[in-house]
Amino acid sequence: MPVSFRVSTIEKYHSSPVAGHFGTKKTEELLSRFYYWPNLHEDIEQFIKSCIICATRKDATHAPYGLNQLTNTPSLPWTNLNVDFITDLPESSNFTTIMNVVEQFSKMLHLCKIIRLYI
Repeated sequence: MPVSFRVSTIEKYHSSPVAGHFGTKKTEELLSRFYYWPNLHEDIEQFIKSCIICATRKDATHAPYGLNQLTNTPSLPWTNLNVDFITDLPESSNFTTIMNVVEQFSKMLHLCKIIRLYI
């Protein structure tokens, strides 16, 4: 099939009202019944990735978001701490990890450099 007709042919099998904006597999299945050209799969993928209607109407594939939960604010300092590690950083003076400690009462941040974290 000539290159000039490929986009219009994919559009016919993907975007027409009868086709209904199927995904890559279904569009390729329908199209390959009647046509073949080298890189058919890649051309279909590229066309569907650039389809504005598919991008705007795509359903979420994750579970629904939960309700926001309020956290209890501590009444005294240093009773609740959050600790996070930033690992695999480029070496600087033999240190490759940063430990973040956030004190929840005052929201004070403490950063500690660590040589290496072994987990």
